[in-house]
Amino acid sequence: MKNKKDEPNPSFAKILTPAGLFICILSACVWFYVSSSQTDTKQSLVIQASEDSTLEKNNSFNLNKTPETIQVRALADKTFESFNKQEGTPRDLGPLPTSLLGSSHGSKLNMTDDGNLLINKDVRDFFEFYLAAIDEEGLDKILLRINRDLTIQLSGDALQQANELLRNYIDYKISLAELEDSIAGSTTSMDITELKRRHDMINSLREEFMGKEVAEIFFGQDEIYDNYMLSRIAVTQNKELTADEKKQALAEVELLLPEEKRVKRARSTQHLRLSSAVSDLRKNGASESEIYQLRLDAVGADAAGKLAELDDKRALWRQRLDGYVTERDQIK
Repeated sequence: MKNKKDEPNPSFAKILTPAGLFICILSACVWFYVSSSQTDTKQSLVIQASEDSTLEKNNSFNLNKTPETIQVRALADKTFESFNKQEGTPRDLGPLPTSLLGSSHGSKLNMTDDGNLLINKDVRDFFEFYLAAIDEEGLDKILLRINRDLTIQLSGDALQQANELLRNYIDYKISLAELEDSIAGSTTSMDITELKRRHDMINSLREEFMGKEVAEIFFGQDEIYDNYMLSRIAVTQNKELTADEKKQALAEVELLLPEEKRVKRARSTQHLRLSSAVSDLRKNGASESEIYQLRLDAVGADAAGKLAELDDKRALWRQRLDGYVTERDQIK
């Protein structure tokens, strides 16, 4: 008879932290995207405790259920059932996993004046803080940690609503893993039509488990990012556009991003764009004064001067290298 401690402890990391097939494919197709770490807490929603608010799950998705996803669902169900039996604040589960030590989710969950849960993106960030340690401890323990923290911050209807929201979120992540597994068995085409189809399926899954309004609050920033990426891919794959037309279209796509992110993206790519422009000028025989003027307009006098000094140092280094190569060849 096997000792319980000798039984393998299943890893649910691939389920609860899915690779994000759609996001990974998009990221491989486009330039670097600068994301903001700030949390948008302006948008909020009150979940009313009533039978009308119950989410109806449908069977509109071809989810590939596996022994692992079935097992993790059973474990989650058992843990959530234990929440209903607890009295008072749950016991302390000890130190956080190593990866979370010294850090904090920094999320303060709030209730409305009538005692309902106020939902914003902080709630999702709160869940994800604990779920990030899925490689280090079991799902049941992670859910118990979340529940204890919820119990400390909330009470009454708000606490019940938060636990129900957590359950929906876990169900969504498990179903997302099953969806991605079923998609992985189909075409791996980078065609924009296929990518949009996958995008729509993931969005539908979010709305199915979280509800349309909550999905917008939880994943609104992700949706902006996805639409931006898809638009870039659609332009780059459009064979009917000339190089100049694609350049203009990509400039228009940038407007899909919020102004703050456009500024950050522009800053992050400024060096590459300036370097490319300088290279083009040199190929066309531009003088150093013309190159300096271009840099002056782009980055200011101080940076333009430093770049000019760097050019001089590089030129001197190339001269030395060329001299070394000439001497070496003469010796041979």
